[in-house]
Amino acid sequence: MSHNLINVNDNEPNRQAEVSTALTDLITINTPTDGQFLAKAATDWSTSAISDVSAETIFSITYYGYYGVGVYPYAAIDNYIFFDSKNNYAKNNLVYQYTSTGAYVPVANSSWFQSVQIYKSGFEGQTILLEASISPATTTATRIEYQWVIGITNVYTPIGPPVVVEGQGHADTAYGRFVYESSMASSLYLSLKIRYLSGSADLSGDYLHNGENMIIRTIA
Repeated sequence: MSHNLINVNDNEPNRQAEVSTALTDLITINTPTDGQFLAKAATDWSTSAISDVSAETIFSITYYGYYGVGVYPYAAIDNYIFFDSKNNYAKNNLVYQYTSTGAYVPVANSSWFQSVQIYKSGFEGQTILLEASISPATTTATRIEYQWVIGITNVYTPIGPPVVVEGQGHADTAYGRFVYESSMASSLYLSLKIRYLSGSADLSGDYLHNGENMIIRTIA
């Protein structure tokens, strides 16, 4: 009578044909600790820990309610503007609201802001995450395409995909992301730029302009 004996390293099967095998018999690992995971290491495996991600809100506004303002039409390449008293949080001395002024807004008004200014001294090397929802007033069915950008004028850098709002009173959310590199300027303007406009979109104090919020976060 012959038997086929199967060994794994120096471990032999028991009477139930089970082989007890330590993890170190299969792969080379350091002594693992709680919270670690197996990770590829050269031609073998080792242990590794997943570091915590430090996320911080540096600016936010939330729904405010009714606020009075006249009707002013947006144009393509304008910056979408927000009512500044809706500001919920801004990190001191590192994040500022840039007032609605100049050529790329529907109206210059110190009660509204067209961009958020941030400084490299506080955020160099960090990933900036942006989110905003808008609901412009419309007098006709319209298509408005907007996008997060770095810049205020007609010279800007897109930092997120374009988003389309169609029809009166509708809203959608735009996302953006970039890393504040050391080669960038000492401060940057982050704006919601209107890229395309069909029909009409207006700044207005009626309820159709109230569906707005914005939050900017960093990941270290």
